[in-house]
Amino acid sequence: MSRLFIAEKPAVAAAIAEAMGGGSRREGFIQVGQDRITWCIGHLLRLKEPHEYDEALSQMATGRPAIGSGAVANGAIGRQGRTGATEERHWFAEGSL
Repeated sequence: MSRLFIAEKPAVAAAIAEAMGGGSRREGFIQVGQDRITWCIGHLLRLKEPHEYDEALSQMATGRPAIGSGAVANGAIGRQGRTGATEERHWFAEGSL
């Protein structure tokens, strides 16, 4: 059974083909065994505009983080990396320093 893989761009298609053991490039696709990898040109997806999340965000205010911050004004978040060390990132509300 053959499969079709659709990549974002030719370089990604080449990387997929390499990961699958390599293949031969043809006109508009790469053949890897019975599988074909093709690509698109241009963006397949786009980010939502702020007003698509919330109409109140159609006029961006400089003192308010745009999306995903909720009611957080000042704070720190931590995440544990692969080494086990914790990386901490800080953010501050405008005018709080």
